[in-house]
Amino acid sequence: MVAFEALARELEAHPQNVQGWERAICITSGVAMVGTGLRHGGLLGTVRAALGSVVLLRGLTGRCPAKRVIAERQGELLAVKAKLEAAAEQLAALHAAGTKKSK
Repeated sequence: MVAFEALARELEAHPQNVQGWERAICITSGVAMVGTGLRHGGLLGTVRAALGSVVLLRGLTGRCPAKRVIAERQGELLAVKAKLEAAAEQLAALHAAGTKKSK
């Protein structure tokens, strides 16, 4: 029961961020990579099958930690950009007011 509660908390904390065609492509390509990796065999086949299983898991669960981190950082960057634009507007206003006084 404790394991299921931990999983439920994890799923609530990180909602699905892979949907639609992206999810379908992940499932399809993951299955293909696992299949070709197992058929090929050897070290390269094992690596291909392992990568395919990661892509397949991404498609089946609809969650991608890398995509979540990128989205979080993008939000932070947009907030910094908005602050910089506001500061630039204030600086331009101060500059304009300063040039009017000096004339």
